[in-house]
Amino acid sequence: MRTLSSFIRFASLAMIGFSTLVLVLGTLLFQAASITGTTSNYTVPVSWSSVLTNTLWPPVRLPFLLLLGVVILVGVTTFTYFRMPRLPAVIVLFGLAIFGFLFGGGLGWFFLTREFQHYHFNMDAEKLGEHWFSYESIVLWSFATVALAVLRIFAGTQKKEAIA
Repeated sequence: MRTLSSFIRFASLAMIGFSTLVLVLGTLLFQAASITGTTSNYTVPVSWSSVLTNTLWPPVRLPFLLLLGVVILVGVTTFTYFRMPRLPAVIVLFGLAIFGFLFGGGLGWFFLTREFQHYHFNMDAEKLGEHWFSYESIVLWSFATVALAVLRIFAGTQKKEAIA
């Protein structure tokens, strides 16, 4: 039986973990923008502590369905990468990346390319409130999925030693 090397496993788990963290933060910020009113009133001051406080407490405000979606997405990605044969895994991973890019990733790419430009801070945040980070998290997840697909294509496998 063939398996991925330990370095490839670590690198891919690190990519999956980082993209999961970014997606969870994007989900929390999306929920907090609705709760704090920054989606319609851009003069409301928002900090990370206010975001987490308004989203995490009381627990009724937790975006359970959005977080469940993140868990399902990460579960499908992890299963696809580690358990499926190489060719179907690469096809599914590229499909997931395209799906993510079509549903918010393109807008996230727009924001990422203008992250340090004056235009971003003057116009984009005013148009979408605090939702811009949600879109950026989707595009970062899409890039991580593409990187996983490429890694799966070129990752060498090792034969598992048979235990006698």
